Amino acid sequence: MVVIFKNRLFYCMNLKIDKWLILLAVAMLWCIPVKSQSMLEEVSYEDLETLINTAKENYPKIHAMSKQVDIANVEITSAKLGWFKPLSIMYYYTPSWSWAGTDDRFFMFNGFQFGIMLNVGTLLQTPSEIKKAKLFKDFAELNGEEYVLSLTKEVKNRYYALIGAKNMLNVRMKASIDAATLQKDMNFRYQKGEVSFEDLIKYNSDVTQHSIDRIIAEQDYLTSVANLEELIGVPLDTVIKIQLHNGDN
Repeated sequence: MVVIFKNRLFYCMNLKIDKWLILLAVAMLWCIPVKSQSMLEEVSYEDLETLINTAKENYPKIHAMSKQVDIANVEITSAKLGWFKPLSIMYYYTPSWSWAGTDDRFFMFNGFQFGIMLNVGTLLQTPSEIKKAKLFKDFAELNGEEYVLSLTKEVKNRYYALIGAKNMLNVRMKASIDAATLQKDMNFRYQKGEVSFEDLIKYNSDVTQHSIDRIIAEQDYLTSVANLEELIGVPLDTVIKIQLHNGDN
């Protein structure tokens, strides 16, 4: 017979136990506090803020977004310099007296001759180029802000997943240790003839399942740690401390 009381398992294989002894044991256990496994109590918003800031500092795509803004600033500067593109300065140098002419018209050139050419079409395009560069900067900044929001949300999700995996691992560890402790008692009772071989085999199978559940919980916890470290870019234990409880807590 299996009794479940206040999240505790009791295997009562000896059916000859007086019912008053069972009631007395239940009454005594009622006075023993059972530690809450609420995930909400484990969430630290101070740690969460630290993780978010660390991700903003280290995640490569954040730096890529910042570089896009820098590129946009360079494009704005280049577009403003476009006011000088329509202007072309020309010069001609004649080292000595020379005569040039067509038909009977003659002109005398001597020394440096300068000229300025203005491309009106390019001049009219310059304001549009400056505006386009500024719009690209606005787009880059908004794109960066949007990604920061997405990164913040992802850090939160992975942190909550980590806390859930940690709590689940604590529960599995406690259940596995309790099952192993009770297994020793079951073996002792079997040797005394109080428990049948079939009941002993069944309980040993339950102990094995507890061990399997613990291994799965450990894997989920390690995966959650790796997922969070992917975003923050450094080992988790260098940023915050996550403490696992042993089976005695």
